[in-house]
Amino acid sequence: MTANNNYLNKLNEEKRKAIETDGSVLITANPGTGKTLLLAYKYLYLIKKGIKPEDILCLTFTEKAKRELEERIIKLLAEHEKGFDLTKINVYTFHAYAKDHLEDVEIVSSNLLRYSIYKFLKDKEVLTYGDKYLIETIVPKMESLIRYLKSFGILYNNIDLKKVKSLLNEEGNLTKEEIDKFADDFVQIYEYYEKIKDENGIDYNDMLNDFLKLKNIKKFKYVMIDELQDVNKIEAEIALKVAENFIAVGDKKQAIFGFQGGS
Repeated sequence: MTANNNYLNKLNEEKRKAIETDGSVLITANPGTGKTLLLAYKYLYLIKKGIKPEDILCLTFTEKAKRELEERIIKLLAEHEKGFDLTKINVYTFHAYAKDHLEDVEIVSSNLLRYSIYKFLKDKEVLTYGDKYLIETIVPKMESLIRYLKSFGILYNNIDLKKVKSLLNEEGNLTKEEIDKFADDFVQIYEYYEKIKDENGIDYNDMLNDFLKLKNIKKFKYVMIDELQDVNKIEAEIALKVAENFIAVGDKKQAIFGFQGGS
């Protein structure tokens, strides 16, 4: 550690090494070990190295994590970089960052998917369960499955029904007729939702997928990612698309968004 980095004195050797390492860095650590603060110090370190703030992008999964990272960065800059223009700090959630690059997008309510599933089940008389069981059990499960598939960019027209039916048949819990009907109905429900949704706007997964299709997107010298364990495949691709180097922190023990592809 050089004398110029004496602001890192309060950190342990392992954290200093992570901060002073050039290139991409992946850090996994337990809860309460200061991962977000480490990112804030890395930000300060890059600024002191002469990296411009417009060449650093910070991405998080939730608004809460975004606010926390932003506050930590601002506090350190206020202590060690007097006169720094705080308006140049780029801290976004993945969805907010993607939306910033899409023109005039209308985001549909998350309730639309639940409504579409319920309406299809009732209109087509797919199941004989009462409304209470449909709303409290069946609809949420189908909603989670559709959201999970979309988090990997899998749409209804990408589903290989023949292969799906074959895999489900291996489970042996249902008859072939029940499995075939469920698979067919599920794909039709998924398609039904997409058509209703497309008439009204896009959903949050569309936003991420549409961003990935964009060309000539600005690359940042450094992309910093907090709460990596919550990031799904599409979000990881976004970070890699815009990063020359990345610094990511996470803890697999805190992964709670597996239902929508986080890992």
